[in-house]
Amino acid sequence: ADLMQGRTVVIAPVHGSCTTTVPQMLQNLEAIGAAFEARMDKELRFLLITVDPGTDGPNQLQGLAGTHLAGSGWLFLGGEPGDVEHVQRKLGQWPDRPDAHGTIFMVGNDRTGLWKKVHGLADAAELIEAVRSVLDDELPSTDNDGGTPTASPP
Repeated sequence: ADLMQGRTVVIAPVHGSCTTTVPQMLQNLEAIGAAFEARMDKELRFLLITVDPGTDGPNQLQGLAGTHLAGSGWLFLGGEPGDVEHVQRKLGQWPDRPDAHGTIFMVGNDRTGLWKKVHGLADAAELIEAVRSVLDDELPSTDNDGGTPTASPP
């Protein structure tokens, strides 16, 4: 929760030995990161959580980060296998085998509570727009008397 507090996050399942889908997902995250470069880490973070905690220790995750334009706001997360499995199960992202991991990005805005699932292998431009819609989501404003929320004009 502290990694997401007040930010929009893109949560993605990864594992260091994947040579098929993870490289493409990371390329898409690079494109998203470039599109929102000024907002990275301040408003937007990428939480890349291993699905192979028994293999993906700090060195493996650091190596994975080093092969991509992982900069500010990119967090490669692992940990004790039971803890990582618990988190991934809560997210609905725990595979039977690491090589059977999903390719869904979960995009969530902690400030407004808006969450979307997007296909991590989709066209980068589509992913950028999906992230933009969550990142720029606003809480409804209230009218002057503090009562009923009113919609803001587009």
